[in-house]
Amino acid sequence: MTTYSSHRSPQTVLYVEDSADDFALFKLASRKCGTPFSLQHAADGEQAIAYLSGAETYANREDFPFPDLVLLDLRMPRLDGFEVLHWIRSNPATKTLPVVVLAGSSFRADIRRALELGANSYAAKPGRFEELEVLIDQIADVWLAKEKVPG
Repeated sequence: MTTYSSHRSPQTVLYVEDSADDFALFKLASRKCGTPFSLQHAADGEQAIAYLSGAETYANREDFPFPDLVLLDLRMPRLDGFEVLHWIRSNPATKTLPVVVLAGSSFRADIRRALELGANSYAAKPGRFEELEVLIDQIADVWLAKEKVPG
């Protein structure tokens, strides 16, 4: 497990996930890892777009900072992850925002479509808590390069 310096304000990660259980597990694992990011949540694609747009309840950027990274589930009600990804890449304010798809499936067609729509990376949701901790450390190391403290 990596230890991070906390002298800078944490970066913000928006996790777009319709499963409250999956989000709670991710939040617990990220806390256990001592991650250097602040975790925000959108429960579906419409909430994700509202959050990214700073609309409705997400207008206060102090409470809902613009994210440095989006973690995106694919299978969601209302707007799925593919539609959200298309919106992100079509919007001038979000088109360069890093997006990592965290999906329950590893179907090649889903991976290919997500990458074609502009996802920066694709990872299957881990089945074990320890694997989730490893994934969270990798996300922090690769997508949220922070100053690490030896230890």
